[in-house]
Amino acid sequence: MASKRRRRGRARRSAHTREESFHLIKVAAYTTIAAIFGGSAALQSSAFLSMWSLPSQASEIPEFVARIILFILLVALSISWIAATESELQLRLVGYANC
Repeated sequence: MASKRRRRGRARRSAHTREESFHLIKVAAYTTIAAIFGGSAALQSSAFLSMWSLPSQASEIPEFVARIILFILLVALSISWIAATESELQLRLVGYANC
């Protein structure tokens, strides 16, 4: 009986430690994503800023709208990917805790 309690206590401690380490890895990954985006935008700031300026000719409007829509979709898909990864991580942590 006492050995079961010890094993459960160790499992809880190890799951808690795993959760903390996963959290640190997650924060590092999000920081890296933001740093890469910031670095890319800074290195080619004129190209990034030109994406948001209105076109001078009416024939360029569809391309301008398409760029904006695609950028918004990229951001939305990135956020949903991060949320799905978070959900998968939580499922794995629950699985590790039950082992």
